[in-house]
Amino acid sequence: MHISVQLRDIPGSLAGLLLLIAQCEGNILNIGHGKDNPGLPPGMVTVDNDIETRGPEHVQDIELKIRKAGFLPG
Repeated sequence: MHISVQLRDIPGSLAGLLLLIAQCEGNILNIGHGKDNPGLPPGMVTVDNDIETRGPEHVQDIELKIRKAGFLPG
């Protein structure tokens, strides 16, 4: 699965996202981090994640928990 989210550009934000993914038993395969999106609000960064999952239901569970945690789509 690939997911892109916006995070506040402060220490610990990325760690919070990665902890959530780990708690959902997703396996991070690749991660990208950048501020080059012209539509990105000030003080935010975009994080792209490639996550290994167990299938479609697992993907839906991870996406739901990421949204419920307040992470914005990137």
